[in-house]
Amino acid sequence: MNMQFNRRPVYSLPRDIKIGGIEASVVDPHNEALFAWFRLETLPAVLVHIDKHSDMGDEAKSWNPSSSWTHYVFNSTNIANFISPAILYMLVGAVYHFDPRKEFVRSFGRVDNRDLIKTPQVKEEDGKIFWAKPYMADSERLSFTDFCCDLGNSKYPMILDIDLDAFSCTDDRSENDSGIQERICLSLELITNIPKPSLITIARSQTPQAYCPPERVDLLEGIVINNLNAYYKN
Repeated sequence: MNMQFNRRPVYSLPRDIKIGGIEASVVDPHNEALFAWFRLETLPAVLVHIDKHSDMGDEAKSWNPSSSWTHYVFNSTNIANFISPAILYMLVGAVYHFDPRKEFVRSFGRVDNRDLIKTPQVKEEDGKIFWAKPYMADSERLSFTDFCCDLGNSKYPMILDIDLDAFSCTDDRSENDSGIQERICLSLELITNIPKPSLITIARSQTPQAYCPPERVDLLEGIVINNLNAYYKN
């Protein structure tokens, strides 16, 4: 991987593209993926979240219906807590989190016999959104086989959500190119064994803090989009 080191992270506006004919959005801070999730016509969706981090924090502010959704995302959510309002406002009904450094998928809610079960419970108090109990309490550690079985039986739209720090993260001190390639290949293998998504979102994660190294982000984005394009066009 030829890279220009010492590059500074730069914010980029969300941009809508097509990947293999599928609606997709590339964002910078991950919470801006909510813009695209909100546009899905059929909800709730099942979220397949490929990311080094779960992003399952809470204490996002509640949405005031008198303000725009755009204002809400920019001013009331952040990169660590945007999934909890997505669940509260029924954009998402179950979350499957895969960190390609690990050999399992962590589920928060599941699809069982085409129905959603064990959906994470959130509540609103004093204008903020909280988990009703610790979000890990009802999570499950799934084998790849069980994960693919859940998704294969789903009747719900699916969001394929990828943070590029899943493959290379600034706090990985000892990573090398072969490790990055392995994570990409493992994630693509997982993707090819689940149904076609209704929407794809990709986070570059350069701001408010660079989680994906700035010198790698463009290359990783290109690799991911090119591979998804090649698979979904078949």
